Amino acid sequence: DATLQTFEERMGNTFNGPLLEDFDKDGKVDIQIPLETGNVNTTWAAWRQVADGKFVRVGEPSGVSLVKTDSGYIAAQARSSANEWGVSFYKLEADVLMPILTADVTAQGEPDKITGVACEITDDGGLAGTGLTEDAAKAQFCAEPVVAEERLEAALAVARVDEPHVIAGQHQRRGEAAPVVDARLAEALHGHQV
Repeated sequence: DATLQTFEERMGNTFNGPLLEDFDKDGKVDIQIPLETGNVNTTWAAWRQVADGKFVRVGEPSGVSLVKTDSGYIAAQARSSANEWGVSFYKLEADVLMPILTADVTAQGEPDKITGVACEITDDGGLAGTGLTEDAAKAQFCAEPVVAEERLEAALAVARVDEPHVIAGQHQRRGEAAPVVDARLAEALHGHQV
């Protein structure tokens, strides 16, 4: 018994094609249809596969990618600039992506001297529903692996250089990554090849 379902979305300026991804990690393939792409980030029409192989439109997250976290959130990784990223967290409730908060990641210092990587959170309307204080939420969400990866990317994006620079007191040559100066970032790197 085959069922036909039609998807109607208006695709604007985008270089991406539709993606078949299990973004909620429930074992069923979902569909992401690109609506618009800026310099880097894409706004996606996210269609989740539900019972009987049907799809339900759950929202329009924007970012480079969608990732299901081990803690049960769907995270949209978005790039703001060469040294700034945002990771927006959503909860899937009644087949709707409900915004929780965004972890904003910034490499600190100057292009020739990175002194650390900061992470701050912005309440997108769902912080109270987590049952966490703002400080506890910052500690939890800034420690999420998907955010730690973005902290690494922010640091490395600024630290990759075409000419020798002094970064955190160490001489760096072309194409080398800067030494990690943030202890929390160093912990996040444990087991990752840079």
